[in-house]
Amino acid sequence: MRLLILLLVLTVVAGDDDIISNVDENLMSYSPFYGLVATASAENSTTLCAKHLDKMGKAIINKDTWVIKMMDASGMPKGGLHWGGTFWLGNRRQCEATQVLKSIKASPSLGPVSVETIGDLPPFPIAYFAAYFKHHSAIQAITHMPEEFRMTLGLCLPLSCEEAELVVFLQKYFDSNIFVHQNLYNTTYKMEEVKKLVDDYSWIWEPITIATGSIIVFIVILCAVGTLYDIKYYRPMIKSSESQNSGKNDNGNGDIKDVTIEIKTTKKPTRIDLGLGYKILKSFSVYENNKIIFNTKIPSNSIPVIQGIRLFSMVSIIVGHSVVAIRFYYENRVNVFHLLDVDYIAQIIPGSQFSVDTFFCISGYLLAASFFQTEYAKTKTSSLLDRIKLFGLKCLKRFLRLTPSYMITLGITTVIFNWRYRLSPFWNNERNDLTCPQYWWRNLLYIHNVFPESEMCMTWSYYLSNDMQYAVITTFLLILSTMYFKVAASLMSVIFFGSIGYTVYVVYDVNFIPFIDEFFANMQKFYGNPIVRIGAYLVGVYTAYLVYHLKKKLSLNTKIIRLLWLAAFSMNTYIIFAVMNRDISLVFSVAYISLSRILWSVGICWALIACETQNGGLFAKIFGSKYWYPASRLTYMAYLLNCVVLFLMMSFADKAYQLEVFNLVIIAIAMVAMSYAAAYVFTVLFELPIDALNKIFFNYLKGTEKGTVTLSSAKFNDGFDSNENVK
Repeated sequence: MRLLILLLVLTVVAGDDDIISNVDENLMSYSPFYGLVATASAENSTTLCAKHLDKMGKAIINKDTWVIKMMDASGMPKGGLHWGGTFWLGNRRQCEATQVLKSIKASPSLGPVSVETIGDLPPFPIAYFAAYFKHHSAIQAITHMPEEFRMTLGLCLPLSCEEAELVVFLQKYFDSNIFVHQNLYNTTYKMEEVKKLVDDYSWIWEPITIATGSIIVFIVILCAVGTLYDIKYYRPMIKSSESQNSGKNDNGNGDIKDVTIEIKTTKKPTRIDLGLGYKILKSFSVYENNKIIFNTKIPSNSIPVIQGIRLFSMVSIIVGHSVVAIRFYYENRVNVFHLLDVDYIAQIIPGSQFSVDTFFCISGYLLAASFFQTEYAKTKTSSLLDRIKLFGLKCLKRFLRLTPSYMITLGITTVIFNWRYRLSPFWNNERNDLTCPQYWWRNLLYIHNVFPESEMCMTWSYYLSNDMQYAVITTFLLILSTMYFKVAASLMSVIFFGSIGYTVYVVYDVNFIPFIDEFFANMQKFYGNPIVRIGAYLVGVYTAYLVYHLKKKLSLNTKIIRLLWLAAFSMNTYIIFAVMNRDISLVFSVAYISLSRILWSVGICWALIACETQNGGLFAKIFGSKYWYPASRLTYMAYLLNCVVLFLMMSFADKAYQLEVFNLVIIAIAMVAMSYAAAYVFTVLFELPIDALNKIFFNYLKGTEKGTVTLSSAKFNDGFDSNENVK
């Protein structure tokens, strides 16, 4: 009898061992989390991490609550690999909450609440890790998007583990070929990196953070002091002066650009000397800069319709960035191709690239229009030395107007990327935390657009380098035209047609068809290339010359003007939808790629010509509304900041995004709102004070700051020169 009982016990124990063995094998087959733990235990390593992992392996067999919660917070294989589902992220916040008692504070009055004890907490500190590895399964649709075969696995593991150690354990686990996902999809995995998503705050003490933070603090202090001076001293002084001037009244707005103000009264004029220091302080007044932003009075030298065009073009660019720039966060990226083929609304995505050409076109138009209206005639009689001085002054003025805000944004971008990249599980090729500290000087010199994208800091700012290079070339040719008009016109034509010829050559060279995958693969050749994009800029220059000679008069009957409006609208609409189904020949692609940006700019320039010659009609009323001015003044900072805001928003995400039209609409609306909110803050703190300081500086160079003006001439300055502030 005893022998029978002993045999029965041995049989049960053996059965339990088989069950435990099966549980081990099953878990290793389906759970990378347990596969890592079991592999580390088998290595018999003596590191603290290995000891903690070994303890976790035993706890899993015992089904201890704390380790099951860690496993539950870690990533697991799921479907969707075919369409780009390469994210097994688990839940970072759940992992962090695992080491906190009562992580959910529910009301006990509604029923029983789960009670956690000390035994439910991990016996050691834990952290969330992101593991990156490549696969080569043929089942995943190839989109040619960057890093499309990189898998991301979220793991809730002991804080004691080091990244290099986990790379070794995971690679050995994958090499064992026990993981079902590998066998199912007939692939192997190659480890790249493991990242511990724990902020050690080392980024705070890096030179770029200290320098950027110091500048921001200094400017904020200046804004506080300047605002206090403006409200408590300057404005009461102006009101007091106005009360003494019974014959004059300028509504108490004052002029932020005057060193001295002369008050004319019936008796003796009163002089109020503000001084240079006070003048600089007032440039930082938040109160004054707010008035500048929200002023809806249309300046006499402004082209009202441009404000609406700039605003809507900027919104279109942000929407495009919201889709393209977050391609690293999609788990169904193949859906991009389906949307672009069948959804008309989705054509906004590739169509937004033409909004950049709108900015190039407007920039060229305004630069040339300002020159023809104010300097062309008098430069004809200037000496060669004066022409050289004019060229240098214009280039310097543009550089000082754009660069300070640009460099401040570059510093902030570097700090944000340095902070958030180490905490985000998502891999991102836009590594501004690495490129900006090394290559910032290329941005400062506006030449970073000619270097490989992998070496570019703030890749989206290629526009500024392109625009600066175009402005320097065009300014030189405009000044040259005052001496040798035919030579300047010939050189400009050579550049214009050379751009078209170069584009044709490149399209043929790579057999480019405008599919979204070929767009990503050849982005630097066709999107940011300064040679390809200059055509739109020169169309704007040609248009300014035409308007100058037309003297803003267009002698055409109403039917022809309406026909031209219809032609321009139809042409630009066709350009957006012409390649929707992508079933086009190489010959058509050559014609489309080489001419579409130029023709788009022609359509935009017709709108400018019509509005400048009082033939704008409904378009001029809509886009020329004074209510667009406040948002239009934020365009420059919105362009600089929108991708930073986008990255910051996405870096807080714990889950990959589903690419659907509704989701895109929500993301785009949020991005536009947040980008303009950030742009407002930066415009008040940085851009407008810098513009005011530049005007003080250049007025001193001209000697005009040393004079006096009457109070009646001290008008409210809106801080926006529409002939220059294209940005």
